[in-house]
Amino acid sequence: MEQSSGADRSNANAKVRQLSKCAHLALLHYLILGNNHNDNNAAVSGQHKKQALKLLDETILALFRDARPKVRRAAQGNCLALLQPAPQHQFNNGNATIVSNHVGEYSNAVLENVISHAKKSGVFAKEDVVKVLHILRFLQQALPLLNASASKQSSSIVQNLLSLVFLNGNSTNHNDG
Repeated sequence: MEQSSGADRSNANAKVRQLSKCAHLALLHYLILGNNHNDNNAAVSGQHKKQALKLLDETILALFRDARPKVRRAAQGNCLALLQPAPQHQFNNGNATIVSNHVGEYSNAVLENVISHAKKSGVFAKEDVVKVLHILRFLQQALPLLNASASKQSSSIVQNLLSLVFLNGNSTNHNDG
């Protein structure tokens, strides 16, 4: 019976990873091919932009917080692929900026949330440390890929990372004596 539950769990993990891949492909198709048929250089806007970002949020970015390492890595890899599309797709700059800005905002929100919790409690909670480690792993590869127009998010991310370092240094000094 235990072998079947292990196999079921493995099968479920594979299905979730496949969901992330499907969402990545759907977003690529939508942002590259299904955009405006009349103007290939026009960025999605309005309701279409909301739908694309909702798909990104509810599939790929939601899996960034998954407890299963393979699922989390698959979601991060699919997000990185959105930030750095294959050259043959001629990814629309306006749409690349939308995705890049949104990913930058998401990363910043995670870091700001952890900083806020640490400032309130005076220490880093274990679950906050895990969040930071997961986002750092992603940012290690994503930060250089964030669009030039997302430089505000990039600099804010760097400032938040420095804040985390200084907060950690202060909490270590307080704990020592």
